[in-house]
Amino acid sequence: MSSLIPPVSADRRQWYNTEKNTAALIQSIVKSGSADKLSGDEIWSLITLTWITMGKKHVSPTHWKRLKTPALENLFNKKATANSNLSATIDSMNLPSAVAQFAKRDTGMVNFRGTWRNSSRKWCQQNRDDLRSIIRAASNLPANDQARISLAAHIDRLPPVESPNRKAEVAAGVLLTPLIASLDPKSRFPIINGRQAVNSLLRKLRLDHSNLADRAKGLIGIIAQKDAFMLDVMSEYVIQRVPLLKRLSKNTTPQEIHESPLRNYDEEERRAVLASKTTTYRMRHNRMTTALNRIFGLFNPTTETSPAGRCDAIIKDYDGSRDLLIEAKPDADKGSIRIAIGQLFDYARHRTRQPATDLVVLTIPSPAPDYIDLLNDLGITAIWFGDESCEKIAGGQGKAWAAIANSINVKAAAAKVKAAAA
Repeated sequence: MSSLIPPVSADRRQWYNTEKNTAALIQSIVKSGSADKLSGDEIWSLITLTWITMGKKHVSPTHWKRLKTPALENLFNKKATANSNLSATIDSMNLPSAVAQFAKRDTGMVNFRGTWRNSSRKWCQQNRDDLRSIIRAASNLPANDQARISLAAHIDRLPPVESPNRKAEVAAGVLLTPLIASLDPKSRFPIINGRQAVNSLLRKLRLDHSNLADRAKGLIGIIAQKDAFMLDVMSEYVIQRVPLLKRLSKNTTPQEIHESPLRNYDEEERRAVLASKTTTYRMRHNRMTTALNRIFGLFNPTTETSPAGRCDAIIKDYDGSRDLLIEAKPDADKGSIRIAIGQLFDYARHRTRQPATDLVVLTIPSPAPDYIDLLNDLGITAIWFGDESCEKIAGGQGKAWAAIANSINVKAAAAKVKAAAA
């Protein structure tokens, strides 16, 4: 996935650093106080630190006077006594050292429309308690991307920000996602604002009419080993690369990828496996794939063979629009997890639906917490059976886990309806 983001030019690298500076400044401010005590006005001031003021072609070099200084004055109840240059102004305010350090750097990342700049202040006051909760959650986001998707859903439930004359409105996510991206300790929450490049990228991913949670999920899939700020800075270039993933790799022809039903292993096949040198392993692996066929039967599991090899399972449209690419490993030891990671990334790069594919490692026992964290950091979901019977999926963690659990519940409900009808 990280290949979607090309090498970064010097000017883009400078803008990327500016966005990272903004995040560092906002995090230092929140750490210096308590999110639970922020007033609506103070939350609005935090948000304004993500804004820039545009001139005719470029960012105004003095936008810090209009935005950063007033915000810091409000947040720390300080009055600047100098305004000749940024550094002198910050020094005159006697701010906490960590805050002052980042405040002296270039900051700001989004040109939020003036129509809603002032009305968003009242909106912050009216939604103060929800915003406190969101800021607290954003500041403590774990490696598990499901928490980001859940937070996006929370934001989507907030009312829109109305223009002063109440004739227009903008979704809460447009106002808030730059702030949430800045607060995210892992820098993985995407900036989903009204910028043309962002909207174009969402259209390429067919997410332009989706809710904020689905948009966040799709963009997190592109972020991979980069971060939300790199995706934002390079979004115009990412747009050009997304269509390449809808075609096959230049080294792959349509005849080289084959679908076939996921195999069931009956007792005769199990006995045949006993003769191999990997008897125990193969029996356990076959038990897992047979269980997948049963558990996800509603979705007609398949497998794919590409130049990278034959994957264990593909579950198409498991949440209505996305696919699961599953690699099954009977054991959850370090070597198995590492091998599974490499296989998943190798298989995924040959998929025509790569941007709409979620990666999953399936094991019998649960992986150790540090390896679940590793998988989450890589955007891979961990799921496990829990015991050797492989009767059911016992648990999971990762960005796709909630949707996987829901799809399993749908399957179970359909089976109950069918049994009742019989």
